[in-house]
Amino acid sequence: MKVKEFAKIAGVSPSTISKIIHHNDQNISAETKERILSLAKSSGFLPLQIAGKKTQNFLLGILLRDFSDLPKLKDLIEILQNQGYQCIISSSENTDLEEKKQLNLLQARGVSLVLWEALNIEANQEILKAVQIPFLLLNEKGEKALSPDYQSFSYFLTQSLLQKGHNKIACLAVENAIQKKIS
Repeated sequence: MKVKEFAKIAGVSPSTISKIIHHNDQNISAETKERILSLAKSSGFLPLQIAGKKTQNFLLGILLRDFSDLPKLKDLIEILQNQGYQCIISSSENTDLEEKKQLNLLQARGVSLVLWEALNIEANQEILKAVQIPFLLLNEKGEKALSPDYQSFSYFLTQSLLQKGHNKIACLAVENAIQKKIS
């Protein structure tokens, strides 16, 4: 979509769109700017998505060991797409060589973040660190892990509630893969 087309949809002049893209928008009201940025996100008008978040390019890499866990990520991918992100999903095919190749390809495509189900964290994280691409680890524990240790977390919360004098504690949740891991 071109600036003129988007301006027509947004009900503003092309110069208003241009001012927002180039961060020369001091004379544009906050309400108008927010409305235009929101419309840009929902319509997929990329120049304004980038202008609205100077450090983001809305491109996310997801590197899995294989595609067997892809159904578990469906909800996460849907949420990301609804927020304007595009996802590049790839697999290392459970080999170190392919993991290096895929990390290099994600880096070459300019992703802003990688969700990574790692095979060889120690050796291959340098590919991302060298170009300062942040990453979160899937199905791991530790500092950069996206999957928390629910069993320890549940124990900690229960102990905290008991120490505060609570004695009727329940957990209400929808049955899913996370619950199956806890039981």
